[in-house]
Amino acid sequence: MASEEEDRLFEQARKAPEGDLRAFESLAQQHKRRIVTGRGIAFGFGIRNVVRPITAGFYLRKHLQVGRQIEISGENQEISVANAAFLEQIAKQSG
Repeated sequence: MASEEEDRLFEQARKAPEGDLRAFESLAQQHKRRIVTGRGIAFGFGIRNVVRPITAGFYLRKHLQVGRQIEISGENQEISVANAAFLEQIAKQSG
């Protein structure tokens, strides 16, 4: 759906004398900003799945020591699992 500003710029571009591209350039700039913003948001959502396990591992290593027993989904295990396992399952430190 076009905004009133886009409609105004489109109309100015249509009525502009030959060689006057100011309205067209303004319209192109608006669309360029939207495309860049959309790509930034898409990148942000995509990178979230990469950063999440790294960040979880960083904070979990501060609180849990390697070699200690923990409980993950009802099973006792020694701490030596990948960061993603801590995120996907509930982990409780025992003992």
